Amino acid sequence: MPNQFLCGSVYVHRRDQVVVTGRLPALEAEQTTHDFLLFWGGGGQWKYIGYPNVVTGLVVVHTPMLEVLALCGDGVVRGMGESGETVEVVDASADGPSSLQWLLDLRKVGNSIYTCGMARQVYRRASPDRWLRFDSGLRTGETTGLKSINGFSETEIYAVGFRGEIWTYDGKAWTQEPGITNLTLQKVLCAHDLQVYICGAEGVIITGRSGRWQAVEQDLTTETFWDMTEFRNSIFLSGQSGLFRLESDNRLSRVDMRLPHRTTTSRIDANEEVLWSVGREHLIVYDGENWSEVVGPQTAK
Repeated sequence: MPNQFLCGSVYVHRRDQVVVTGRLPALEAEQTTHDFLLFWGGGGQWKYIGYPNVVTGLVVVHTPMLEVLALCGDGVVRGMGESGETVEVVDASADGPSSLQWLLDLRKVGNSIYTCGMARQVYRRASPDRWLRFDSGLRTGETTGLKSINGFSETEIYAVGFRGEIWTYDGKAWTQEPGITNLTLQKVLCAHDLQVYICGAEGVIITGRSGRWQAVEQDLTTETFWDMTEFRNSIFLSGQSGLFRLESDNRLSRVDMRLPHRTTTSRIDANEEVLWSVGREHLIVYDGENWSEVVGPQTAK
């Protein structure tokens, strides 16, 4: 039986604690703005809750209880934890995010949560329900923006986005890095090997670190890499035709999941134990040895 939900993004907290976003095909066909948070607890059990927003970022925090934060594009952050549901507004001012000026990513760096988006907006969550602007020297009125943010620490943060822009924060100010492409960059990842990995449109892959960047030459694909994660000392990238692995020598290879049917892919995430691949119709888990399909939720409750 096919999954009822069309899946979107994924956040892996633990092997038995995974959050996936999903949409109902019927509501999507009606162009009704909505998203579901689908909570995987292992053992084939799903729990889920619907939101009247589009979720663009996920992160799990301990404040001090475990809480899932779901970033909606219009700047509403919905929390779900042991104490129930919370709602935060990143910036309610006229200059803040809106339905026309979305926030697009949510990541934890050091002890803080950061979000970025169109017009090169960046905010830092100083405490629950308290978000501070973090984009001095970045914010613009032009039609451009940041798609992804990540960092090694709160004094070394990277943000990437449209027009091939790469920005770095050194604890004092944001600086634009020399560009090596004008293609849209979809994801930035600060890896355990102390290198920064960036991917995006037309199969572009960039590696390096503040001030030193190089493009990874590859001829396997020209499709957009929508997402990227690190698992078992390898960098995995996800496009719509499948997954790819970037080896330590920057050689790109296509991943053979050894599944009996073609699978949809789009977003990926991992922790030390498992990697999850999420496509519109398929949920795939990799434990370092085997790829297996997870049956998604079947009926709304």
